[in-house]
Parts: sequence; structure tokens; C-alpha cells
Amino acid sequence: MSATDFETVVRGVASLCPLADLAESLQGRFSSLLGSARLYMSPLVYSRFSVSLFLYPVLGEILALALLPQPQATLVVASLAVVQSLPVLVPLTLSRTRSRAVDAELPFFLIVLSIFSRASTPTIDDGLRKVAALGDGVFPALRAEEAIMERDLTFLPGSPDSVIERELGAHPSRKLREFAHSFMITLTTGKSVTEFVEEEATRQVQLLESKWKGFSESVGSLAEASLMVLALFPVGLDMIAAAIPGVASSQILVLSLALLGLFSVVLLVLIDSAQPVLHNSTPGPWPLLMILASWTISTYLFLAGIVPIGLSRTFAASHPDARLIELDSDHELTDVLPVIESAALPFLIGDNSSQETNQ
Repeated sequence: MSATDFETVVRGVASLCPLADLAESLQGRFSSLLGSARLYMSPLVYSRFSVSLFLYPVLGEILALALLPQPQATLVVASLAVVQSLPVLVPLTLSRTRSRAVDAELPFFLIVLSIFSRASTPTIDDGLRKVAALGDGVFPALRAEEAIMERDLTFLPGSPDSVIERELGAHPSRKLREFAHSFMITLTTGKSVTEFVEEEATRQVQLLESKWKGFSESVGSLAEASLMVLALFPVGLDMIAAAIPGVASSQILVLSLALLGLFSVVLLVLIDSAQPVLHNSTPGPWPLLMILASWTISTYLFLAGIVPIGLSRTFAASHPDARLIELDSDHELTDVLPVIESAALPFLIGDNSSQETNQ
């Protein structure tokens, strides 16, 4: 989805906002968030979009909780909650992507800036212009920052130094903010800019090198921990479920999905904190949408007790030694246990002439 299409969707949903006064009072909270995410639209429009996207799914959540069984209602409410969180998650994700991209290029930008500083005393905006002139594929993130800087210097009031300090002070990259602040202090105190840039470039390169070493040492431990959890998790969950009377398989599934999702988030955070980034590209939305859609559909089919009988028929037709017994029951088959028992006993006590698949 392009930026124009996204803005069109935002404006369309914002026009349906039922609480305009509430949206107006919240627009200040979205101003800095939109700026750090490079979403250049009216904070009031985005605030109305956020309020609309939060309030309208509430109706669906109330109906789901009132009309559906608890497992299905939980699934519907969780899916709608994801939709409600999108107005905050999308800018945060874009802001994080912008920060990571700048952090990846900053050490090499400082090396180039230290080379330029030997011939003259550069400013931050001058350094950004020089690296942007190297081409699109050299410093793509900083080239985008240079375009934003040129726009700010052209349209925002104040001296160039004050505009740069104000805008970089609100940048999502902590490393860039610290560098810009120290650079401005060096200029105002009359210290050598060349020495400062060279020292900062050396420090950033050393930090990058140490981070790579730490990541190479920790990635093996993270992989071992992940495999251990994935191997022991189903067994441990089955043992806990067996000790608690009245626990249904649908509840075990929901619990396992929640715990695995939590573990995956923790693992990704650990990897992201330890992994140095050399090139950070914005991922496309389709893989995530396909994963969410497949998870939602498969989980709903399980919770609803819908298991395609065609899969079992295909298996039985392709395996001559298998015998399919079709039963009118739900996914847990708890109401047809006597039938399963009578069919399974001959096999268990030694009559293995048939293999039965029950559904």
C-alpha cells in the first residue's frame, strides 16, 4: 500500500468518527508519533481515524461476547483488538524501522564525515547533502533524512542550526540524537569539529564491532534455548492439562498459542537487541497478513469443531490397511468414546489386521 492509498483509507475512516470532540482532544498525542514515523498528515485526521477504528470494533466485541461460546468469542475479540491497535502499532513500527535504518548507517556516515571534515568544517546538513549526492543505494536511510532536512530548513521558521537541533532532537534514533546534541555543543564551545567527528566515528565503529562479537557468541545460546522450549513445551503443557480436571483441548490450544506467541515476542526482542543491523529494509505487509489470516482461519475451524472429513477420506483411500469410521461428533470426540473403544480394543489386544481413523 502506497502512502497515498494509506492516507485515503485514513481519511475515509476518519470521516466516520462518532466522537469528534474526543478526537480533537487526543490529536496532540499523535503529532510527535506521526512525525517520527514520517507520516505527514493532519494529527486531527489521524486522531479521528484512531477513535473510529477503536470504537466501531467494540460493537463486534460486545456481540461476540454475548452470542458466541467463550473460545470463539475470545478469538473474535482478540482479532478485533489487533485491528484496534493498528493506529498505534503502524506508526511505532515505521518509527522503529526508521531508527534502525539510521543506526545501521550512522558509523559509516561518520567515517565519511570525518574525511570531509579534514578539508573543511562541515555541518550536519552539509554532511547529509554530501552523502546523499553519492547515490540512492549508498546511504538510503540518510538520503531520506537529507530530504526531510531540506524540507524542514525550507519551510520551518528559525535559523538553520535551531531547526536542525529541534528536528534531530525529536528523531526516533537515540544514537543520532546524541550525536547531533554533542555536535552542536562542539560548535558552540569552539572545540575542534574534526577531532570530535573522528573520535565519534572510532567509537561507533568499535561499538559495532563489539556488538557483532556479542551477537556471534549469543546466537548459539538463543538457538539452543529456542529448540529446548519448542521440544519441551508440548509435553509440559500436556502434563499440566492432565493434572487439571475439565480442561478441554480447545482451551489447551488457546493457551499454547498464547504462550508460544509470548515466547516468540521475547525471543525476537532478545535477537533484535543483540543483532547489529547493516541494512534495514521495510518488510512488506503480505507475509504478515497471510500468517495472521491462516492462523485465524485454522484456529477458528478448530475451536468451532470443523475438521474437513475429506482429508480423512483421502488418507483412507490411499492406505489400503486403514479403515475409516465416520462419526457425527465434534473435534474432541468425547461423546463417542465407547464406539472408539470398541473399535480400538481388537487392535490393542493383538488383532492388528486393521488400522482405524476416527473422526
